[in-house]
Amino acid sequence: MDGFEDLPKFLNSDESPVEHRRATEKKFYRNRMGKSLSDVSGSIRNDYKENSVMSQVHRPLTGGMAAKVVNKKKSLPEVIFKPNQSTKSIEIFEDEEEDQTIPMIETDDFFEEPVVDIDVSDTKNPLAVVEYVDDIYANYRKMESYGMVSPNYMLTQQSDINEKMRAMLIDWLIEVHYLCHFQDETLFLTVNIIDRFLAKQSVSRKKLQLVGMVAMLLACKYVGISVPVVGDLIYISAKAYSRSEILEMENLMLHTLEFKISFPTPYVFLKRYLKAGQSDSKLDQLSSFLMDLCLVEYETVKFTPSLLAAACVYTAQCSLSGFKHWSKTCEWHTKYSKDELLQAF
Repeated sequence: MDGFEDLPKFLNSDESPVEHRRATEKKFYRNRMGKSLSDVSGSIRNDYKENSVMSQVHRPLTGGMAAKVVNKKKSLPEVIFKPNQSTKSIEIFEDEEEDQTIPMIETDDFFEEPVVDIDVSDTKNPLAVVEYVDDIYANYRKMESYGMVSPNYMLTQQSDINEKMRAMLIDWLIEVHYLCHFQDETLFLTVNIIDRFLAKQSVSRKKLQLVGMVAMLLACKYVGISVPVVGDLIYISAKAYSRSEILEMENLMLHTLEFKISFPTPYVFLKRYLKAGQSDSKLDQLSSFLMDLCLVEYETVKFTPSLLAAACVYTAQCSLSGFKHWSKTCEWHTKYSKDELLQAF
C-alpha cells in the first residue's frame, strides 16, 4: 500500500512511533488528497506537538474530522476549571468552627418569665390589705421558727406515747374538724398546740386524747367564730373525760405554753402560695389534702410551715400537670426555688 512501504525502516530509525506514524500519514495524505490537506494535517501535527491535545488516531483523518479537532483545540483553553466557591466557603466555615466554640443559647435568655402581680385584682378590697400584705408575710416568715419544736421530742420528752399514737390522734381530730365544720386554720393551729405542749410536758397515753380535744378547744377560741362547749367535748370523747378534767388540762396547757397560742401555721402560707400559683379548685383541694397528710406525719415537724406549704403546692402542680414546673411568680412569693423544694423532700 502506498505510503506504508517504508514501515520496516521504522525499526532501524531514531524516530518515535508517533513521529513515524505522523510522517507516514502525511505522505499518504499528500499523495491522495493534495498539498492543501497536507498543510492542514501538518498544522494538526504541530498543534499536537505543542499542546498534546489530540488522542491516538486509529483511522485516517478527513477534512471534517480535522476541522473538529482544530475547533476543539481552540475551545479547550477557554474551559478553565475553577473550584466551587460554595465548597470553599464551607471549608473556611468548618475551619473557623473548629477554632471557635459556638456558645449554647438558652431560651430563658430571650424569654424570661415575668413575675405576676397577684394582688392587682384586690386593690379595691380593703380586707385584702394589699398595701401591707408583703410586710405581713415577711413577719410570718420571721416568726414561724418560734413556733417550731424539736424533731426528737418524742424520744427525749415522751416515754409512754410514740409517733404512731400521735398520728392516730391527729387523724381522729381531722375527722372531728370536718364533722363540726370548724375554720380551716383551726386544724393547723390545733396540731401546732399539741406538738408544742408535748415537747414540754410528759403525757400518758390515757391523757393523749384529752390533750387533743383541749388543743382544739383553744384553737377554736382563738380562730373560730363558733366555739364548742365543754359538753360537746365530753360527748365526742364518749364520756371518757369529765368536765373537771377538761378544765384542768386547759389550765395546764395555757401555763405550759405561757399563753402563747398563735404562731404562723402552714395554712396561712398555703393560701398565699395557692394565689401565687393561680390555683383552681383541683389544685386547691389537692394541696389541702397533701397538707392534711403532712400534719399526720411526725417527720414533717422539722420543716418550717412555709416550706411545707410550698412543697404541697409544688407537688400538687406536678401531679395535675404531669411535669415539674415552678413558676417565677411562685418562686418570688414563696422565696423557695424548685431545687430547694426537691432537696428538702
